[in-house]
Amino acid sequence: MKRVAALLVLDRTRPPPPIASLPMGRAAVALLRDGIEVILADQASNGRVSGFVATPTAWLPIQDAVVCGVYDRFPMPRFPQRHAQLVQQLHGIPLGNPVSLRALSRDKLASQRHLEARGVVMPTVVDMTGDVQAMLRDWGVAFAKPQFGAVGVGVERVVPGDDIAPTRPGALGVHEPTLLQCAVRPPEGWAGIATRTVVQRDAQGVWIAGPPVARRSRIDAVVNVARGASADAAEDVLPAQTVRALQLTAIRCAQALADHPDGADLLELGVDAMIDPELNPWVIELNTRPWGRLSALYANDPERWRQAHVDLCARPFRYLAGRRTHIR
Repeated sequence: MKRVAALLVLDRTRPPPPIASLPMGRAAVALLRDGIEVILADQASNGRVSGFVATPTAWLPIQDAVVCGVYDRFPMPRFPQRHAQLVQQLHGIPLGNPVSLRALSRDKLASQRHLEARGVVMPTVVDMTGDVQAMLRDWGVAFAKPQFGAVGVGVERVVPGDDIAPTRPGALGVHEPTLLQCAVRPPEGWAGIATRTVVQRDAQGVWIAGPPVARRSRIDAVVNVARGASADAAEDVLPAQTVRALQLTAIRCAQALADHPDGADLLELGVDAMIDPELNPWVIELNTRPWGRLSALYANDPERWRQAHVDLCARPFRYLAGRRTHIR
């Protein structure tokens, strides 16, 4: 039996939910049948982890377990010191989606430059050091966003003449440098169509793209479910060729990010894109901690998306369990 762990924050005031009640639990049970034991860990010491281990019927407490790899899903920006201490205590255990790649993906300017240098075409993005108004006059419409932001916080649509602050609050409320990204013109009748595609390595290390999720709004160009946008399976609302383009583009982004000294430890990546009037995707940013995955689709239609959601949860751990056998 191989043991792998997910490093995250646990609520120690109550037991975990029943193992079969959530896709992650069902994924852990499926992995047990393949000889892979999953631990949800929030503590590490001397190369061992503590938390809750999956069994066929429940999550059970476990202390000082030896694991062959750890998937880092800990909220590093919120708890940087605690995260650093945990990583230090892992003592060289393979760390999936390591600190260096998470930092690169969080920096929207640095990650875009990294992708562009490897042939990924993206809408132009600039910082606030140049002639912003001249750039806006050339583009017509842009989006101002925090350089390290997440979940759409601090993003706004801007046009020539708008007063744009050089910094803006990010997801944690801390002011970050403002970036401007040229807007992708939306399809007719929509204020915006944004997509999220999660791409992961399978057990053999081959990149696999999951079903893209399309977020759509007719009234809000900052397309976010929290702001009222709908979330649907892209295959239900976009042509098949667009869905395939989204998946191929996501795989290309993962390959580009994996072209990094720590790239062999990249397990999964969320790729966000905007859809243009010709229904082509334009990548706008990356996320190495893509919460949600298929959650919105699963919530709308559990029977349809049950297995896909379980597969998506399990796939990174399958790769991690065999990580030592993969060739860099």
